[in-house]
Amino acid sequence: MRRSTMAMTVLAALAARAVPMTIRLTPDKVVVRAGPDEVLAQFRGHLVENSDTIVAAERCVVARFRGRAGWFRYRTVELVTFESEAVTFEHLRGPFASCHERFQLAPTPTGTRVTHTGTFALRGGLWSWPFGVSVVKPVFEAHVRAHLQQMDHGMHLLIGP
Repeated sequence: MRRSTMAMTVLAALAARAVPMTIRLTPDKVVVRAGPDEVLAQFRGHLVENSDTIVAAERCVVARFRGRAGWFRYRTVELVTFESEAVTFEHLRGPFASCHERFQLAPTPTGTRVTHTGTFALRGGLWSWPFGVSVVKPVFEAHVRAHLQQMDHGMHLLIGP
């Protein structure tokens, strides 16, 4: 019996490490008074000014970001892809096991609707999921909401994880 308890504990620990539990961010959006091309250019310009670019190509950039979200400080390396209708961020290194964000751009009669969607997973699998849902998700969403509100008020775009 003792041997099976130990085996179950080892299996649970391996499962927790091997299978990150993905958490979906609540979609958020804003309409900015600029065309999609201008919004895309602002994303790219801000990225160049506020990150350490490692590799740059026409449609994608690998860049280091650092900053603060709530009481969390972060340092990440991200693959940022620029499409005509979206900007995507893929987490390559940093505090998450995985993180994917998408800023979808859609023209409107008054400007561009920017819709943010994303998912993330913490290291630790099932064991870290409650912390991710109850603490990290609200902080992450507030961080994105602040950036979207700054866009709405015509301030500089602030982007990142």
